[in-house]
Amino acid sequence: MKMNLKTPMEWFNFSTYQLFKVSLIINFFGHCALAIPVLGYEALDITQNGFIVYLFVSHIITVILAQYHGYSKIPGLFGACTTLFGFIPYLGWLMHLITAMLTGPLSIRLVATCPFSKRHRPLQERINAREQKKTP
Repeated sequence: MKMNLKTPMEWFNFSTYQLFKVSLIINFFGHCALAIPVLGYEALDITQNGFIVYLFVSHIITVILAQYHGYSKIPGLFGACTTLFGFIPYLGWLMHLITAMLTGPLSIRLVATCPFSKRHRPLQERINAREQKKTP
């Protein structure tokens, strides 16, 4: 049986909902680490600000997937603003702390209620998956 796998999401059998949850968890732990003054400074110093760029890209992915799955975009947008203005010493600490508090409850709720569940995929994606299973 030969399958035509066009995207990396299909290669790993990974839905966009699962990617949304993973990016939320990464954002939460990343901002928790950056909210601790010494640990945040060392993380940015060791990675030469690569960590903050990674968090920014992760927040953009989170905003797009939150829109796609019908969740609030506010944590992702605030997190993207935090990564842009996080270099200001005390403001950055406060913004990372607030962002961790905004992304925490949503990520905990998503993981606790349905860890890596496929039933929360959009309707068209579920229909396509059923049709693929039926065709030999």
